[in-house]
Amino acid sequence: IALIMICLYLMFMAGFCPGGVNALLSVQYFILLYQVVPVSLYVCFEVFRMVLAKKVDQDPQFEDPVTGDGAVNRSSDVIEDMGQVSHIFSDKTGTLTENNMLLARVYLPGGHDFGEFRLDCTPASVSLPLALSCSAGSSTSNGISEGVSKARDVLWQTSGNATAPVAPAATSSASSSISTPHHPPPSAVPLLGNGKVDVAARSRSFSDRQLQLQETTMRCFRSLALCNTVTVRVDDDGAPQYAGASPEEVTFVETAGQVGLALTSRKPGRNGPDVLKLAVGDFNNEEVYEIVETLEFSSDRKRMSVILRRSGSGSPDSSADASPLLCISKGADNVMSGLLKKPLSYQDSEVLDTYASMGLRTLVLASRHLEEEFVRSWQQSYREAQKLPPGKDRDERVAALTNQVEQHLDLVGIVAIEDKLQEGVPEAVAKIRRLGAQFWMLTGDKTETAVAIAHSCRALANDVELIYATDKALEKLEEELTAEAVTSYLHDLVAGGLPERPALVLDGIFFSIVSASSECRKALYMLSFSCKVCICCRLSPQQKQLLIEMVREHSPQAVTLAIGDGANDVPMIIAAHVGIGIRGKEGMQAVQACDVAFSQFRFLVPLLVCHGRQNYRRVATFLCYFLYKHVVLVLGELIWAHLSCYAAKKAYPEQLMMVYPFISSLPIFVTLVLDQDIPDSRALAKPEIYQVGPARAYFNYWIFAAWMTTAAVHGSASWTIPYFFLADGTSDSSAGSDFWVGSLVAVYCVVISFCAQDVMIAQRSAIQHALWSSAVALLSIIVSTGFLSLTPLGRTMQPELTAAVFWKSLLSAESFMLMLAIPAGAVGFTTILTLLVRCCAKPRNSRDIARGTAAAPLVAAAAPGSEIELGPSFPPSHTSQTSFKPMAPAHTRCGAGKPATSAAAAAAAATASTHAGAPAAHLSCPSASREAAATDAATNAAAAAAASAAPLAAPAAEIINSNNNN
Repeated sequence: IALIMICLYLMFMAGFCPGGVNALLSVQYFILLYQVVPVSLYVCFEVFRMVLAKKVDQDPQFEDPVTGDGAVNRSSDVIEDMGQVSHIFSDKTGTLTENNMLLARVYLPGGHDFGEFRLDCTPASVSLPLALSCSAGSSTSNGISEGVSKARDVLWQTSGNATAPVAPAATSSASSSISTPHHPPPSAVPLLGNGKVDVAARSRSFSDRQLQLQETTMRCFRSLALCNTVTVRVDDDGAPQYAGASPEEVTFVETAGQVGLALTSRKPGRNGPDVLKLAVGDFNNEEVYEIVETLEFSSDRKRMSVILRRSGSGSPDSSADASPLLCISKGADNVMSGLLKKPLSYQDSEVLDTYASMGLRTLVLASRHLEEEFVRSWQQSYREAQKLPPGKDRDERVAALTNQVEQHLDLVGIVAIEDKLQEGVPEAVAKIRRLGAQFWMLTGDKTETAVAIAHSCRALANDVELIYATDKALEKLEEELTAEAVTSYLHDLVAGGLPERPALVLDGIFFSIVSASSECRKALYMLSFSCKVCICCRLSPQQKQLLIEMVREHSPQAVTLAIGDGANDVPMIIAAHVGIGIRGKEGMQAVQACDVAFSQFRFLVPLLVCHGRQNYRRVATFLCYFLYKHVVLVLGELIWAHLSCYAAKKAYPEQLMMVYPFISSLPIFVTLVLDQDIPDSRALAKPEIYQVGPARAYFNYWIFAAWMTTAAVHGSASWTIPYFFLADGTSDSSAGSDFWVGSLVAVYCVVISFCAQDVMIAQRSAIQHALWSSAVALLSIIVSTGFLSLTPLGRTMQPELTAAVFWKSLLSAESFMLMLAIPAGAVGFTTILTLLVRCCAKPRNSRDIARGTAAAPLVAAAAPGSEIELGPSFPPSHTSQTSFKPMAPAHTRCGAGKPATSAAAAAAAATASTHAGAPAAHLSCPSASREAAATDAATNAAAAAAASAAPLAAPAAEIINSNNNN
């Protein structure tokens, strides 16, 4: 568009000159002024980004110490986006955690808990009932866990009085109703007429309870051993080895084998279905099961089931009257509770909540017996439904048939699984909070589990106040659950005042209502914008994607990042601007769909702080510099067009301009690829420096205008002064004339000017690279000019240049003085413009600082007494610095730039803001711990600098230098 406008302007101006308007004039100028739209920009830019992406691949910081695998950058298109991330969406299982499942607890209906199944159990960090907390004696002397030992005792009567399982006390009232075989409540003790204990009746009662407990325990661990898709391989020693797509299934089977129910074989049967062999007690007693059908787990179903037929006589639960066909199901408690014959009791629900508060994942086991005729008819309908073409009708019919089987189930047990955090996750999350980005943890777990994990990984501080937008919050709405009612509820929540340190807890049920209405989504976004951390639980993969789309819809300037490890994370990875895949145990789907892949979550911090931040600065500077060096040439062409009365004559040697784009790209390419403003170790120690990216500190209207102003001045001076001093203002551009002497000197001045700019841009570590690359560029231009002037082939290509023109432009005193004076004046103008821009944009006080327009939600209050060094992002001189000490306001400030005297006022102002990209108020209060206080102070201080009025940036090196003595 700019090129067309310039050509039309020149054609219009030509109408005022003698000769009138030439119809081909606009086409001629369109060819002459191709520098306005440099085609080489795309080529050089893509090569530049590919080199930066390769640096990520070669960085040893991303090497997994276990596997030795490093990072793989699959897309160079997001290399600069990684330095501007304002929202981070993270999966939990396999991303924050190891996805290495350990069975922690097993609970049986009636109040029986076997204790710890983990050998090494550390006390939980949350408040727990005494009976369910980890104890020091969670393992026996022979290396067997407490839970396995007691389950063996119940099943096989291996010890004297150790057969009674541990009774959990979810609450003090619940524990009083739990009975054990060895300690029955007084009301259960049979008495004779004379008040003495009836020993015989008591013995029979004890035996019945013991038998019932044994059968319940057998049913539970048999379900763990059979309800799975685990494959079995027998090693050389005859011991079974298990492998499966789900780590938790492998854990269940291994634990069942330790208890005494070992899955020894899974092989195809003669008629097709797999046959399972289960060793009971020892390998001499074996049960054989045929798998009739497997209803696989999916993120929508949140459960899996198997239909088994017991071979031989008897039913799977040793009941003579029961059918040999059995359906075993396991799944999330919120799904399974609606499929049970009887709802979960209060005690069962309390146990689930207690396990979840320990940070454990919970699963509910249930089963039912099926009749042969029903299964035969159902299986035929089910297989017919599976043959239907993929589509909505097929999915609905399959779902309806699975629901026919998975209902009226009897509760078998509740199991709790531990998934430990990956190495370095708490430290990584703490640094991510200091980046200034909003952190979202997305998971399918229970609310209590998600909150406990968020505390353990330091996403939530100890003194955080949680805002719940869950199904329990919907119960508070007295009116009908409509989109209008939920929107009103969210608005009332914001207007009524938010806590001082808010964090949002959202679940899938609440979000399913919110996502259906645009007004609800906007209200939820404004609520979440006031929270530094958002914990989202019970989400499906589609809801994860919708959350990211909600943020992108209401904050178009925001840059989102999603990180996950499994196939269920692919929708959110694709929906985000930057997708990160973790090499985990759930396949390679996330890695194949992502932009960058590595092995551990903690590598995200160096990716953003070390590579993302620097690549954003490098790309922003590269683009500005590339346009600058071409606008400098275009200004010479425009001035010559006016002086030549719009005759469409070229101002510079045409053949020389063909190599100019590539020669002039060499200095900036080398400098930016090899430079490093600060070492990675110091950058990781001060992650607050990342906030210059979300604040758009290196590329904004001020920066771009400053670069173009400099280009206009440099280009005008570089052409006009040599033209009038050396060519005497002549319009004779014939071969060998002084016009071409002035033209060549103008080219040399342009080259020296942009080389000087390159040296000013370079960081201290890359000055030597900037010097030698600039020297190579200048020498290449001189050699190219000599080739065109001194060789026969060159004179054929560019006949206007002669040997006399070349030597006069290079060696005459006038030319030499101009080649020194004009670039020196350009450098002086750049320095003066830099000071003017910095003085105009320098924030006067904390109010001006808080009025920044960063896309990321940043804390606007600065830490008292913190000194932040500010330097220019244009033109980037490595010697000058300006420092100021921002004042800490007593109140928070909202995105509209008005002070908010309270949390409620700040939140209300954020809600009322109509600017989609405006930052909402972010609230702060004294932390409960010294570490949290230090983190918040550093975050606030860096955020104040990053959110200051552009074009001032906060170069990382200067922030670090200002804190060297801390």
